[in-house]
Order: sequence, then C-alpha cells, then structure tokens
Amino acid sequence: MFDDDRHVGRILWTHAASKETPWFWTITALVPHARAGTITIIAQTGEKRSAALPDAPTLLEAGYKDMVLESWFGLFAPVGTPAETITALNTATAKALDDSTLRENFTKASLEVAGGTPEQLGTLARSDSDKYARLVKELKITVR
Repeated sequence: MFDDDRHVGRILWTHAASKETPWFWTITALVPHARAGTITIIAQTGEKRSAALPDAPTLLEAGYKDMVLESWFGLFAPVGTPAETITALNTATAKALDDSTLRENFTKASLEVAGGTPEQLGTLARSDSDKYARLVKELKITVR
C-alpha cells in the first residue's frame, strides 16, 4: 500500500495530531512503530492475539463482544475456471506457503500464513461479506 515506511509514519502522525480516535490500521503498518515506541497499540481486532503483538489484547479480551475484524489475502479465479485449474493453483499456492523463506518473510512483515481449500476461502469470503453488509446496515454507514 505504501512504498516505504516513511509514508506510514507521516500518516500515523497526521492521525495522532488530529486526535482522531479510535482508528484502525493493518498490523504490518503498525508493528514497526509500536516496537520503536512511537505509538501504543491498545488492542487488536483479530480473534486471537497476533504473534507480532503478544502483549496487546484483542478487542474480545477487552470486553467488546463479537468485535473481530481480520484482514486476509486470498487467491481468486474467474467464475467458470475449470476445476483442474483451481486444483493446480491451490496445490501450487500450498507449496509456496510451505516454503520456509516465504514463511520467514511473512513473519518479518507480521503476517501469519494460513492456507486452505478453495471451499474454505469461499466460506470465509462469504462470511466476511455478510458480516460487513450487516455492520454497514446496523451502523447506518454511508459513503460521503
């Protein structure tokens, strides 16, 4: 998203100076600043604590029931892609995710590796889509 850490730092300071609270960022953007002591992370939005932030409680632990907002990356293909192509892509992706160098680089970036089946990804995507649609409606969120 940002081409170097300086952009993240400037944006973080802009938010902090404006006294906008609370605000949410991805863990990959925040961990370097938390480790440097320039920001304090009061909670994280995952279902469980991230290995990158073991001392920061989750919002669930802080008493916010059902407050789980996780970001993830997935590999999608167009509707109608042949099943054998999907299988081949999933097999290749699983092999890549099992690579120790890739895992090490993901860990350095505060990302947790999790593979799975195409069906599991579909279930996750539908679940998150339903959750965010419900939140937009319940909270009356609009685009300005």
